[in-house]
Amino acid sequence: MRITCPKCNHAAEVDESVIPTGTTSVRCNACSTRFPLSLPSTAAKNPIPKETTEDGAAQRSGLNGRMNLDETVADRKPTVNPVPGGSRKELRSDGIRKFSALRIPYLSFFSKALYRDACFVWKGTGFVYLLALLAVCWLPTMVKMHYSVSSFIGKNMEPIISRIPQITFSDGSASVDVPQPYIIKSPQTNKDAIIIDTTGTITSLKGTEAFVLVKRNEAIFKKNDVETRTFDFKNFKQYVLNQQKMRSWTQAAQRYFAVFFYPCAVAGSFIFRILQMLVYAAIGMLFASWCRATFSYDSLLRLSVVAVTPCIILNKILGLAGVLVPFAGLWSFLVTMIYLFVGVRECARHAAQEANYPDC
Repeated sequence: MRITCPKCNHAAEVDESVIPTGTTSVRCNACSTRFPLSLPSTAAKNPIPKETTEDGAAQRSGLNGRMNLDETVADRKPTVNPVPGGSRKELRSDGIRKFSALRIPYLSFFSKALYRDACFVWKGTGFVYLLALLAVCWLPTMVKMHYSVSSFIGKNMEPIISRIPQITFSDGSASVDVPQPYIIKSPQTNKDAIIIDTTGTITSLKGTEAFVLVKRNEAIFKKNDVETRTFDFKNFKQYVLNQQKMRSWTQAAQRYFAVFFYPCAVAGSFIFRILQMLVYAAIGMLFASWCRATFSYDSLLRLSVVAVTPCIILNKILGLAGVLVPFAGLWSFLVTMIYLFVGVRECARHAAQEANYPDC
């Protein structure tokens, strides 16, 4: 008899004599849709007995490889089926090899079976895996950044803080009890670093070497040679900024920089990768069309997550090693597309093989 999925039209020719007793529904291996199975009367009259030998189990494997059967027989156990192109491994009840989360990152570099697993088995876990991967990859980077920030603060901030006068804020206006303009020089370069002038003599950082200018109603920070940022004091009603408070801030930054910045870094990169996966899955639909296959958008999202894994890992390793790769973003995109195409092609080949369709 011919069993056809009502959602994706994936079809398989099945010998009625090998359909186990109690089978009420099947699940499509291509899109994982579950639908009821109505057996002809001949199959109902000639049910096959429960297998007790390896030959019986092997007979069922030919059926389960094409459509997954739901059985009402409580004591029927999962079989061990041959994996195309590989040795006999323990499979899930749907005929797809399973992998532990710890093995996925390194298997993503070479395992076609992992891509089949992600396409046909993963349900709602693709983005969970992506979040876990990013969280792990950010750990060594954050440790390195934490020690760099702590070292910079310890070596550079104390000489500067020791020269900053007490600044009093009242109704959005700043005042100091020192002659102005008051200039604080960098201890490393002996160049102007901070200028405090509430009198209006100096109104911008243009023409100066300083990177901070504190005026009466605002502070100006130099981001680069052509761009600055302005911070308004209008929300400061009554506040006193002194050296003791600034030291407490720098000490807190030394201790807790990673604690506060790590969640922000993971969340930011996660949002970016989700948007990236949405685009990659759309490209995956083009690859699937080229391979004459039909996959759900969710399946292609999961394949995209696996395909981008090698680039995420390699980028982090190169970043920690201080290696700069020209056009790194372009190379990452091209490598990810290669992995995605290979994954889509493998899943299309597998589905075609199971359905006796021509390979792509």
